Amino acid sequence: MRNIKLALLIAALSISGCGGGGDDNSSSTTQTITTPTPKPLADYVLNSDKLRQYELGDYVSYTFNFDETYSDGSGQYWNGGSLEWQIETDSNEWYDTDGSKTLISTYTVDIDGFVENQITERFIQSSRVDYPEVSGGYNLISDKDILVVDKSWDDNIYCIAYRIDENTCYPVPLSPSEFKVGYSWEFAGKSNRGLSLITMDPKGLYDSIVKWEVEKKEVIETELGSFETYKLKMYRELSTQTTTSRVYYVTEGYYWYYPRIGVVKADIVKSQRFSGNSTPYQKNEIDYTINYTNIPI
Repeated sequence: MRNIKLALLIAALSISGCGGGGDDNSSSTTQTITTPTPKPLADYVLNSDKLRQYELGDYVSYTFNFDETYSDGSGQYWNGGSLEWQIETDSNEWYDTDGSKTLISTYTVDIDGFVENQITERFIQSSRVDYPEVSGGYNLISDKDILVVDKSWDDNIYCIAYRIDENTCYPVPLSPSEFKVGYSWEFAGKSNRGLSLITMDPKGLYDSIVKWEVEKKEVIETELGSFETYKLKMYRELSTQTTTSRVYYVTEGYYWYYPRIGVVKADIVKSQRFSGNSTPYQKNEIDYTINYTNIPI
């Protein structure tokens, strides 16, 4: 029995590293476990929910793609073009009651060194809350339609939200002033496609629906790096009755906002179709992603 106990003791010491030919003077080492530094969610994380107050000279450049198709299979496309957006002085500026003033934003589409399209847009960031369904804070609002950069359909729309009973044209907020997931805005009424706001020719009035919603936060990749953004879903519909059918002009898509800059990515589909026909007569697919800005990030 004594030999068995001695054998068990020697075995135990060997397992613990204290016997079996080990050095009696050796000491055990303590292993330090370090927790790796968490990788940032994106190169540019959300550090503000409030949309930038734009200033003269603000500039953003995007890589721009455009694909146009018709029901007969014809069409055209531009890939790798440039879309430039810049804030300029409004020579006919006016001030709102809160002191905010109008600015001019210019969209320029350049394909292989040639200007294919240019839109000049007046807008204002106002804190007023007396516009229909516009809640507090600064809102980017417009007197024309700049939901898309394609000029061919919407250039003659001078009033997005027209109230027939008031004979008044209201501006439309294109994005919230302070982003919050779940925030939404909607207008259903008329739009004037005529050439004059004064005459308001009934023949120029279209049924109009505009709505958008901040769906969620999302990280996207761009040439400038990755951005943590707010993803805004947008829907726009114009319709009018012709002698033979009803015509629908629908614009829908997504905008990814980094509030300190504005839009850093957009993916838009425009279609024109006639009632009774689910296949669009014309469809435009537009996308653009930021590649440079002089706005401090």
